[in-house]
Amino acid sequence: MLHFNDISEETPTVDSINAEYNTLWSRLESTSDKEDALALFNDWDNLRRRLSSWHSLVHLRFSRDTTRPEHKSAVEYLNELKPEITRLEVEMKRRWMDSPHRSMLAQHHGSHLFALWEKDLASFDPSIQDLMVRESKLTMEYVELLAQAKIDFEGKPQNLSSMAGYSFSP
Repeated sequence: MLHFNDISEETPTVDSINAEYNTLWSRLESTSDKEDALALFNDWDNLRRRLSSWHSLVHLRFSRDTTRPEHKSAVEYLNELKPEITRLEVEMKRRWMDSPHRSMLAQHHGSHLFALWEKDLASFDPSIQDLMVRESKLTMEYVELLAQAKIDFEGKPQNLSSMAGYSFSP
């Protein structure tokens, strides 16, 4: 049986992510075949899923125990890296939208995909990356504060999670 602590995902670096996106962009520029374009889309989707899995694991570990320094440093690293990942992802969406493969991709995945991407393109600008880092740091601080909350109730200290059980108690 697989346990949560046994789940791992390789920690990416800015350089490794940039290199993967540069490879994808080069492939997109040189791809003229429908099957190659769909394979490229799947490779990009796999990259996004891998990064999302790493992101989720980092947040879950930190949420489970905000006192462990390795969890805190991992989430701080994620907070610094996430805006760059967002920038690269938005740029990839922009390139797909400007690609000669757009209509084929819309036929294969539905036109709604591009409507969603248009919203992503409109809501992100590289100039907000520093603000995204600040927002992530504030969110992390908030999670830490909530985790540290202690309430004396019925003669023993309780955290907020354990207090939830009393909300249905007569």
